[in-house]
Amino acid sequence: MSYILVVDNELDQVSAVIETLREFRITCIPAYDGLSALDIIQEGPKGIVGVFTDLDLSKGGINGLEVIVFARVRKPGLPAALVTAQRPPDGFPSTEYDFYIEKPTDLETVRETAREMLRLGGVF
Repeated sequence: MSYILVVDNELDQVSAVIETLREFRITCIPAYDGLSALDIIQEGPKGIVGVFTDLDLSKGGINGLEVIVFARVRKPGLPAALVTAQRPPDGFPSTEYDFYIEKPTDLETVRETAREMLRLGGVF
């Protein structure tokens, strides 16, 4: 089975992304802070094929970029989308993620990003 990890400290954001991704018949695993995401990556199902994560997770001391780096150590090349309400600063390491989505999130952008993420992950 294939999974996408959806990480955000805003319950509404996680719910919206999960609802949007249901059309792909992919199970989403929610995490509401960085530490929970790390636990899921380390201890959870092995079929994670992509990560959608907010940059500013505010809780848990781990930001979204650190979640992506941690996930990619375990699964190199794992497709990842960074979601944030802020423009990244100059020099921000864009090599650590494949997709950048600005909040407020346009669900069509989420849909298109998920389609490409699943293609990159070998699901489609």
